[in-house]
Order: sequence, then C-alpha cells, then structure tokens
Amino acid sequence: MAVDAGGWSTYKTGVFNNCKTNINHAVLLVGIVGGNWKIKNSWGTSWGESGFMRLASGNTCGICL
Repeated sequence: MAVDAGGWSTYKTGVFNNCKTNINHAVLLVGIVGGNWKIKNSWGTSWGESGFMRLASGNTCGICL
C-alpha cells in the first residue's frame, strides 16, 4: 500500500491517526486488528511495534487512495 508516512518517525505504539494524505512511502498491509489497519513497515524491528503499526480505520494516511 502507498501511504503518507511524513509523521511516522516518532511512532512507538498505539493506534496512529495523525497524518495527511501526501503519498510518499510504501508499506505492507497485513490485516485488520480491532477494527484498525495493521501494516508492516520496512524500517526494521526497532521502529514502532516490532516493525508494525496500527492505523485508525478509514483513509488514514491515504491508505485507501
């Protein structure tokens, strides 16, 4: 999937929803957890939730564009 990852560098844990839709990064959509998107990022396991992130449902970060 293509997303706006402009504000992702400080993400540690939780459901993220603070982003725009200026597409600038590719990620792997791996599923839905608790109604939220779960994505795998390429920045390594020290980032986020062991290399994963939960995005709020909907078009968060432009994931549905």
